[in-house]
Amino acid sequence: MADEVIVRMAVPGDAAALLPLYAPFVQNTAVTFEYEVPSVEEFAGRIRNVRQDLPWLVCEIDGKTAGYSYASHFRERAAFGWDCEFSIYLHKDFFRAGVGSALFRCVRDLLTAQGYCRFYSLITYPNPQSVEYHRKNGWQELTVYPQCGYKQGAWHDLLVMQLPLQDPIPALPQPPVAVDALPADTVQTLLHRAEMEIEETLKKNRK
Repeated sequence: MADEVIVRMAVPGDAAALLPLYAPFVQNTAVTFEYEVPSVEEFAGRIRNVRQDLPWLVCEIDGKTAGYSYASHFRERAAFGWDCEFSIYLHKDFFRAGVGSALFRCVRDLLTAQGYCRFYSLITYPNPQSVEYHRKNGWQELTVYPQCGYKQGAWHDLLVMQLPLQDPIPALPQPPVAVDALPADTVQTLLHRAEMEIEETLKKNRK
């Protein structure tokens, strides 16, 4: 039986479906340094803010929300305008369904098409599984901020990893364009490729 896989851009109305994926990481882990689970309204606002110019992807498998991934601006100052930060959260039932890898590659390629130059990932450290995953996908370890976050009764280190999106980096970069300003066929091709990658992994898992 074929799985129906949909990868699409998120809308604020997705907040109620996406928040249950994020909440366990807030409540039970130090993966995120956030203490309190945001309200549906606040989460919808985050989606709306990101989607002004950046990709926020949702993956649905047979009608169930399997995961989401998005890019956010790395820092506020103008000189950081070519840098983004990576975030991804998956439903526990789809940890090995290829969703994470497909969403990552899609976000990466959308940012590259937009003209962004550097992609950053901030990882609560140590986390060998996450670090190895990032390494396999071309991320480089930059530095560790020791004991910079306090959560669940303990201090946590933070590892900063970087992925070049433009190589070589342009000497005179043009301002990145909004993701919704990209050619529609470019976006749809990347979304469809992500769907196909996930479908292929699901087929392999059934064998």
